Amino acid sequence: MTWLGFAVLLAYCSSISADARSMVDFPLHVRRANVVRLSRLSCDDCAPMADFLTANRLVFVLFHERSLIGKHHYKAAIVAGFHDACKDLRFSEVVCGVVDMLEDKEYATPYIDPKTAPAHIIMRHGQPERLEKHHLKRLMEKPGDKATILWHLKDVLAPSEAHGHHALQVSTDLKSVDAFDRLVRSHQFVVAGAIDKEDLDLNDGFRGEVQRMVLAEEAPMRLKSFSGKGSRGRVMYAVTSSPKLWSPKGNSKGTVALFINGTKQLEEHPLMSANGSDPRGIRDAIRSAIQPLAALETEDSASQPPKRRRRSSRRRSKRRGDQVDEL
Repeated sequence: MTWLGFAVLLAYCSSISADARSMVDFPLHVRRANVVRLSRLSCDDCAPMADFLTANRLVFVLFHERSLIGKHHYKAAIVAGFHDACKDLRFSEVVCGVVDMLEDKEYATPYIDPKTAPAHIIMRHGQPERLEKHHLKRLMEKPGDKATILWHLKDVLAPSEAHGHHALQVSTDLKSVDAFDRLVRSHQFVVAGAIDKEDLDLNDGFRGEVQRMVLAEEAPMRLKSFSGKGSRGRVMYAVTSSPKLWSPKGNSKGTVALFINGTKQLEEHPLMSANGSDPRGIRDAIRSAIQPLAALETEDSASQPPKRRRRSSRRRSKRRGDQVDEL
């Protein structure tokens, strides 16, 4: 890296507040709800709005006044629907923030008329996404309806992806054979953690580490050589929480394994060490399970035919009859 490049990087890093926290840095109970309080106050589930938008690429923000929620059914429905949708998107690419305008009204005024609260907006890279008329129409027809909110998010953030709002998910929780079969049919690559449904900490620990690794680009959501090929190159991570989904159909309980085109690869990687489950052990198991994908990516890239070289502008100009000076 040149001195100039280093100086630019240093300036960028210095511009980010030490308070900037990604959702993956919050306690597990906050990540399960997938909602952070955007406020100047200091608390376990609080973050300054600008810092949170800096640290998280896709943020769904609700502006409301806490004291009015119980007095208006319409407003209470919007707030409840927001929280329900955010919970459905826990451990995904989309994280949520709430602004209570009684305490942090200045956070709202650049984006909404406070008289219209409660209102939610979608932020991408710190900038609000435009609300189209057809989005507004459907949201107003069913205020607070979770399915409509999830449709809105998917239509804005992943309009070309299939599978409804699941296109925004990094991982999913499978409880039936039919759900597992549908997933492996629609996704060429599935990384499955076989975890007892009663072990909520390991279940959420697995999904939380997948989210952390994907957002940090330590684990792929899509193989780059499959770009533009629909869901073929999409990598989906799943918890298989039913014994019916474990070996011999799937992998053994307490392990993570890679499935390619519905076929389990030979190696299974234990999620728990002698010291029990911990984030580092889960991360190591996931990292080992996805290792063949890196080799597959390399092989697929190598098999691509070389791109045809573009003819020089000089030759194209001659063909068009333009005057070109000889070198």
